Amino acid sequence: VNSANGLKVQGWQADVKGNIITNTATGSVQLPLGRTIAPIATSKIQFQDNLNAYTNGKLSYGTSIALTDANQKPITLKVELTPVKDAFNTYNYSIVPADGMGDVTAGVSSGTISLDQFGVVTSIVPGGELTVTPTGGSPIVVQLPKINQRDGGFFNINPVGTSQTLPLTGFNGAGTYGPMKVVDQDGNPMNLTYIVSNVGGNSYKWAVSADGGKVLTGATGTFDWTASTGVSNVSEGGTIIESNAGNSIHIEPPVNGSAVQFSVVENAPVEANWGGIAAGVNNLTFTDASTPPVTVTVPVQISGPSGAAGTTYTYNVVGPVTNGTLISGGNGQFDWNGTAISNATTSKIVLKSTNGLEIDLTPPLNGETSGNAIFRQVPAKALLATFKAPPETITSTKVYDSLGVPHTVTTKLARTGTNQWSWNATEDSGLPMTNASGILAFDTKTGYVTNTPGGPMTFTPVGADPVNITPDFAKATQGFTSDVSNDENQWPLSTFGGPIQDGYPLGTLTGYNIDNTGRIVGVFSNGMNQDLAQVAVATFTNPGGLMRSGDTMFQESSNSGTATIGQAGVGDRGTISAGTQEMSNVDLSQEFTEMIVSERGFQANSKIITTSDEMLQTLVNLKQ
Repeated sequence: VNSANGLKVQGWQADVKGNIITNTATGSVQLPLGRTIAPIATSKIQFQDNLNAYTNGKLSYGTSIALTDANQKPITLKVELTPVKDAFNTYNYSIVPADGMGDVTAGVSSGTISLDQFGVVTSIVPGGELTVTPTGGSPIVVQLPKINQRDGGFFNINPVGTSQTLPLTGFNGAGTYGPMKVVDQDGNPMNLTYIVSNVGGNSYKWAVSADGGKVLTGATGTFDWTASTGVSNVSEGGTIIESNAGNSIHIEPPVNGSAVQFSVVENAPVEANWGGIAAGVNNLTFTDASTPPVTVTVPVQISGPSGAAGTTYTYNVVGPVTNGTLISGGNGQFDWNGTAISNATTSKIVLKSTNGLEIDLTPPLNGETSGNAIFRQVPAKALLATFKAPPETITSTKVYDSLGVPHTVTTKLARTGTNQWSWNATEDSGLPMTNASGILAFDTKTGYVTNTPGGPMTFTPVGADPVNITPDFAKATQGFTSDVSNDENQWPLSTFGGPIQDGYPLGTLTGYNIDNTGRIVGVFSNGMNQDLAQVAVATFTNPGGLMRSGDTMFQESSNSGTATIGQAGVGDRGTISAGTQEMSNVDLSQEFTEMIVSERGFQANSKIITTSDEMLQTLVNLKQ
């Protein structure tokens, strides 16, 4: 509004959606103070920046493995792992004896091992077994990790015994499975029971309990399962159970794509039944860990009354050992009360086969109720690897529903293979989301996504419309960057972050701007801008024929022609300089004339005052 004359700026007013129609009659432009702008639900999240192409897990078997042969001669194996940077979770390995301690006498001591994102061994070349021999000692067989072992697998020393599995037979969903028998390395039994509950859809949670031992770590876990695809999305980490005898057993969860079956790392010992509990001599037969194995026959004599309860029996290794030599522990004793064995000697019988490999035997166990004297060949403890999964890249985005209520969507990305990543999104308050996961495949040359990554992801807030968000990975890349912080492998971490979404909450008008076309754009508290009005500009055929109306105003006349009204900057209409001040356009000659008149008037008034003062002074003097 012109404060001098009350005239208003003319133009076109925008509607509530910010649309301006300029082919209609103009009117007075008014700013809609207090206007609000409706919220906009998020419909897209644009992910950008780089995912590190060298993101990998952390695998370790320790820097060395200390072993002893059957005669207790030591040897230390140095283990080196070198990550292969152009492959996912792949390492070159080297296993060599420490200087002067011995040699690798069979097998290949170097190769390549690969794991999936969960640490499951997918390939080991050449793998197999090594035979190492301490200087002046006897051989030791080292079995390398195998395919499908979890967490990087394990080394098995002089591997003997029977593998143990815990299948949830007939699995068809939630239920109780077991008890299932498992034994520790000495043969002490435990019964494990798995209770499986459904936690939504195809997702399940399991919990394990042990009778005859206790669960130390990993008592619960999760996995997804369908009858057609088997197990997937298995939670990381295994279970460690301690038997009542104090021995640890490591249990690995099911492998993706398999049936619901748990695997025991430690082998069960090989049992040799002496045959009842009575006096006499029997031959016990075992095999060593060589390839092909050597069969060792051990004659054992038990002395005591045959089958008598409440009796102490003794045992002795007698006579020559076929294909082997007794090293230590060739005798001992145990009590038999008619029901169970007690007070048994706990020292092991140590033999050496003709191949030089150690064979460890345990005598009958305390608590054995079978009525038989059972000797067991003890497998060595497995040397487990440690594996830390590749670091996830996590980013969060504030999105809005149809009511303008904010929600935080957290997206996790994990490298799952060479040039491949998985993504999974969740709504932080726990609202269920559908289609919120997928796979990203990257081009080996450009580094950009080459596939359709999935979505749209959907969740439904209380009282609002469903929110459908399309994940946009078009600006996401996979490549190597060296100017960021490093992970534990000293490889750069991803710089992936700062997603952009297109939703807004409710906004209130807080200000405005005017561009050079006369468009008045409102600025709202939610960060949105919206057109409020368009200032109109008039042109005339003969601008010089305009009639002056006041000092700075003009009006149409017959000489100027009819006004043509439109938008500034269009056609021959000039642009508007918003926020600038106009130079003075007063008539200088008129102003100078008025200033001179004022000055002369001031001078005349001054003379009158001076004359009056002199007349008063004269009157005063006359009186005196």
